[in-house]
Amino acid sequence: MGKRFLIAASAALLGGLGLPATWATEASTISDLTAQCAALANADLSGVQDAPTQITQAGVVQASADHPAYCRAVGYVAPNVGFEIRLPSSNWNHKFLEVGCGGYCGKADISACDQALNKGYACIASDMGHQGRGDDAVWAYNNLQAELDYGFRATHVTALAGKAITGRFYSIAPAKSYYTGCSTGGRQGLVEAQRFPWDFDGIVAGAPAINLSATLLNILWASLAVEDKDGKPLFSQADIQLLHNAALAKCDRDDGLKDGVISDPQACRFDPASLLCSTGGSSQCLSPEKVDAAKKIYSGPTTSTGKQIYPNANGAMPGAELAFLRYEGGSPFSRDFFRFLAFMPDPGPRWERRDFDFDRDYKRLGMVEALYGGTDPDLRRFKAGGGKLILYHGWADAGGGGSLP
Repeated sequence: MGKRFLIAASAALLGGLGLPATWATEASTISDLTAQCAALANADLSGVQDAPTQITQAGVVQASADHPAYCRAVGYVAPNVGFEIRLPSSNWNHKFLEVGCGGYCGKADISACDQALNKGYACIASDMGHQGRGDDAVWAYNNLQAELDYGFRATHVTALAGKAITGRFYSIAPAKSYYTGCSTGGRQGLVEAQRFPWDFDGIVAGAPAINLSATLLNILWASLAVEDKDGKPLFSQADIQLLHNAALAKCDRDDGLKDGVISDPQACRFDPASLLCSTGGSSQCLSPEKVDAAKKIYSGPTTSTGKQIYPNANGAMPGAELAFLRYEGGSPFSRDFFRFLAFMPDPGPRWERRDFDFDRDYKRLGMVEALYGGTDPDLRRFKAGGGKLILYHGWADAGGGGSLP
């Protein structure tokens, strides 16, 4: 999932808050724990406001070398947001954590709760409203409810359900609530801060696909750029290494240090035309076709007249060349987005990458971006509520999510 946002429990803090010490310091007897956990399966949580919840199973998982004993509960928020929550039987730190997922989700990535559970957090993960492998989006085929859940609703209602379950189990509401996620999980975190700013006290949003349709259009564009007119790969590994070395030679020292890293890719003025073969051919130069392809990847999507679809935004950053070969053949993630999520109605499984009309079809993406977008910079409500946000992203992200709006 990427980095974990884990804040260690503090006995002094708990005491300072005046919180009862029962769950913070003393382990319940196994019989008490078993009874309390089993009771969750029969708890009526249908009245959780905005998140009618049903627990379908609950049971105690005994302590092991890897984790403490905990109550494991599985359920859903109507109509179809599945979740799993883990509630430590002892040393609960009075904090609640929700973890995000990656790709198209499709299952509760509860393993992301492992470290949090060991540190005393009640921790929950959801499937984002559907079942799937994580790299397929067939679940979204003309399924608006599933798209709403994946876009913004599932993370919110999972937070509501998780805090309600935590409060029911411990007989006291969490003192603090946090969220952490990477990639799609990062987008979830930004959407929470923008649309539901009171759900969490702290959010870590890692490598977020801030503008999902722009990110995936960039991948689609690059996947076409690295192929010739017959759909065959243009670049060899040697070509890509040549591009990368040239970009480093141009901009690596801009910060005064030669370390194999371009510190400010946006300020780098590397032009792949500097590698154009003058005559014949060489292993140390690129053909006009390859130079043009590289320029397309750096520029990002344009219309047939060369007008940038996303003004003042780039595609891949200089320094990210070693990831270019990943675009070959197209990304299933990007392909499925346009087949099953991007348009209404969805074109379906027969849609192929070359069916996208770069002069027209990008104009249709505004509607779905209202579902999936995390681009609103206005975080005043989140700040006013005391919320804290940590956001990180790598310049060399092959998805281009860090460089597109």
